[in-house]
Parts: sequence; C-alpha cells; structure tokens
Amino acid sequence: MNKVLSLILITLFFASCKEKKNIQLQNSNENIVNKKDSLSISLEMPAKTSNGINVWLRPYDNFYLQFKNKSNQDTIITKKLPLLYDYYQMNFVMFKYDEDKNFQKINRHFLASKEITDLHLKLDSNLIEFKNKSSQSILTDRIYKSYGDLKNKHFRNKTIKSKNYISELDSLNKYFRKLLDNQKPNSQLNEMLYLDEIQKINPKDKRVEEFLKNSNVIMTSDAQLGLLFNYFKNNAEQLDYQKLSTDNNSQTYIELLAIGAYHFLKFEDNKGDTKYEKAVEWLKTTDFYKRDSTHIKKQITPLNSEKFKDFLNKIELIDLNERNTKFSEILSENNSEYYLIDFWATWCAPCIQGVKKMNNMSLPKNVKVLSFSVDKEKDKKKWNLKTRELKQKLTFRFDEKEENNNRFKEFIEMQSIPRYLLIDRNLNLIDQAFYHPHEPQFLSKLKDIKNHKYW
Repeated sequence: MNKVLSLILITLFFASCKEKKNIQLQNSNENIVNKKDSLSISLEMPAKTSNGINVWLRPYDNFYLQFKNKSNQDTIITKKLPLLYDYYQMNFVMFKYDEDKNFQKINRHFLASKEITDLHLKLDSNLIEFKNKSSQSILTDRIYKSYGDLKNKHFRNKTIKSKNYISELDSLNKYFRKLLDNQKPNSQLNEMLYLDEIQKINPKDKRVEEFLKNSNVIMTSDAQLGLLFNYFKNNAEQLDYQKLSTDNNSQTYIELLAIGAYHFLKFEDNKGDTKYEKAVEWLKTTDFYKRDSTHIKKQITPLNSEKFKDFLNKIELIDLNERNTKFSEILSENNSEYYLIDFWATWCAPCIQGVKKMNNMSLPKNVKVLSFSVDKEKDKKKWNLKTRELKQKLTFRFDEKEENNNRFKEFIEMQSIPRYLLIDRNLNLIDQAFYHPHEPQFLSKLKDIKNHKYW
C-alpha cells in the first residue's frame, strides 16, 4: 500500500458559463479521454477552495485527484479519467474544525462503474453531497461507514477480537445482504469488508477462499485490496503454485490472487525475501503481471541502485554536432536537482506524442528532461531533424556501437519505448519506469518529487 498519496495537479481547463440554482457557475471541463472510455467527475466548489478525491484506476495505481477552484465564484470543476475495470470505489476526504474546535476528518465513499460514468458531487463547508440520481454511491458510503463505526467502537473498547465483535459483524453483514439482495457491486463490497475483518480474527476461515474462488467481480478499491493482501499474507507459504492456473481455477480468481500477491510482495518487509521466491515466479506467469510487467517488476524486484549508477556512468552519447559525450559531462554542464531521462525514437509515435505533451506542460524547475534517442546510426539525419522540430533542449543519440550502452539497456530491461527514468543529481534511481506524460500521475509526481521516498 502507498504510504503517502501523491497530489495530482491538472492545469488545462476549458471555461464556459451556465446558469444553475440562481447562481453563476463556471464550468471547467478537462477532456483527458473519450467519454465512452472515461469516468466524468464533476464537483461543485465554492470560490477559492481546493480539495480532492482518492482514486484507484488500477489495483496498483492509487493517487489523489485534486480539484482546485481559483476563481472568485462558485464553479463546477470536471475531471475525466480512463475506465479500465468494471467497478471503482473512491473516497473523498475533507478536514475541518467542529464547534468545539476539534480537528475533524470527513470521509465519504462513493461508487463509479461503466454504467455510472458521470458523477456529480457538491462541496460545501461541512460535507460532500451526492447529486446523482443513482443511489449506488449513497449505499456505498453507508456500507463503509457502518463497518468503520463498528470497528472503531470495538477498537476503543479493546474488544476488537471478541465474540461480541464477531456477532455484531455477522448481524451487520446479514442486514446489508438482505437490503442489497445480491445487487452488485455493493453486495460484493459488503462481503469484502465483512470477510476481511473475519480473516483478521481467523486467518484460516474457509469462507474467504470460497468467496474469492466464486467471485466474478474485480473492483479497484481499498476494500478489495485489503481483503486480497491479507488473504495472500495468510496463505503465501502454503499455496501450491504449480496448480494455480486457469486450467484449475477461474480467470477471475487467478487475477484476484495476483493482485493480492503483488501488494504483498511489494510491501517493504517482504520485498526480496527469499522465502517468497516461488510466489514471485508464479506472479510473473499471470496475465496481471504480463499486462504491465515493467511497472510491477520495479515494485517487487527493483534494480540494484549501485549497479545502476555504475552502468549509467559508463554510457556514451552523441550530440547534435556528432560529438561523443559522457553522461557525467551532460550532468555537470546542465545542473539540476532531478533529471527525467526520456528514451525515444523518431519511428515511435507514442514517444513523439509524449514529447509534445511535455512541451505543453509547466514542468517543475528542479527537473530537467534528458532526451535520449535510440535511433540507429543510419537514421541519424532523421533524428537530427526531428529532435530540432520537437524543440528538445537536452537531446542526444544513444550510441548503439558502444558495448556499455547495450549493457545498460539490458540491465534496465528496456524492452519497449517510450521509457522514462527518474534520477537525482547524484545518480540515485528514483523510478526505473516512470509514468508516461499522458497519465494523470505524471505531472503531479514530478511536482511532488521531493517526497519521492514516500511514493
């Protein structure tokens, strides 16, 4: 799990005005992706306010989506995010002082899906109000609050594992089962929150495995991730990995188990532990891993930092004047706190799109972009023209004839481009496969780079 949620600042807004509830609301709409593949979140905000929503886009991709109203009038801010799974649970956090001047945290959970793609929320000084006609999100919030209140009550009374706590959990679970009548996804959410508490008390409770093996729902939510993390933790050393395939299990169960394995294996205390080698090797065989192996690998088996520095120091590059230069020379002539290395090529359309996207961004002043082309010697003229056209400032060609360069590419397992590496001025590796410019986390992570140790 991420220790600290990073801040997302998205800066391109398209403004128009419309009448609503007898006040002028400025509608700021950011078009990131096509609507048919996107989730639209609209938040009515008072003047000069800022807040945000914790979002899971993927089972490993948690971030803070910020809404900021800089204007002097009430405004509707709209953000659009890609829809990659069937169901999305999100939560809105707001901090305020109550009447007794005690600091209070207000946490509201809500739901989105491929059926509920337009969420309309309203923020005032006390809470966030759901404006959608659908009652799904209201029920989601109620389920979370009920389990949270019950857990907090027993935690305060130090009865968290008592028979009374289990009895009340059972009653709460039965109540929501009857209320929801197996209506997905909230019925699944209810079971996840219930079973996760049960397995914390009895790690070997068979109902957890039975639920997961019969599930056909993948929901990007902290509820499902908590359940899967704890399930894998309780079973990691006993699982028969040779039989864990779609030949013997449902595709959904394998996917859920892979998600749990990933979150368990990337946990700091487990990363690199030899007793989980079988789990790591099994995870690499799953579709979950193969879909984004570069990102997942860096979390569970990161590159050796000292070897990375050694390889990086030895690479050689060619500048626009066909002069050879060392990596260390480039850094000494272009001092910065941090560097984003962009591996690209003239024949790579996503690479060029990424460059153009960055050109239109307000990148942090403490980050410099180093453009390293992997174009072949025969395409050097094409590279020279294209890099000038793209107005890349610190641009070099990766010399394919240099053995050290090829060893470096092998070391970082550069199987595709674009590929982005993030380092500091001392060559310390911050991220071996950084987000791409079109991803909403790209700019926010760069702006939060001083806190990278907590990512």
